[in-house]
Amino acid sequence: MIILPYEFGTPEYLEGIALRDLVLRKPLGLSINNDPLEEEFDQVHIGLYEEEAGIMGTCTLQIREDGSFKMRQVAIHPDARKKGYGRALVTFCERYALRQEATKLYCHAREVAMPFYKKCDWAIEGEVFTEVGIPHYQMRFKGLPA
Repeated sequence: MIILPYEFGTPEYLEGIALRDLVLRKPLGLSINNDPLEEEFDQVHIGLYEEEAGIMGTCTLQIREDGSFKMRQVAIHPDARKKGYGRALVTFCERYALRQEATKLYCHAREVAMPFYKKCDWAIEGEVFTEVGIPHYQMRFKGLPA
């Protein structure tokens, strides 16, 4: 396994988009082609790769004007689950945010993913809300100030 940033608009970005569509949109009856992907040009895109299989995980970091980082679009290929890849991707983002001196690292976690983030020692902030038609929680990395 290797985790590397990749650039917007590259073949790696398109592979990440395909993975996000498979994992995050199709199960909801949605298409990633309806997302405002052009707004991602300045985000940090991260891929997790297996040598033989290619991209098996992806996410983006959206850097906000207030210095906070929003971790978005976290997706692990169904064939790669239960291998620690999700945790590895989150840890990469945590370390990246710390190196960049982010004021906060947070995400909008689907309700089904909330226990995973709790195991990663992230905290729930606020009440459950609906995004893309399903329940979510805002969660933050405890290793940065609240």
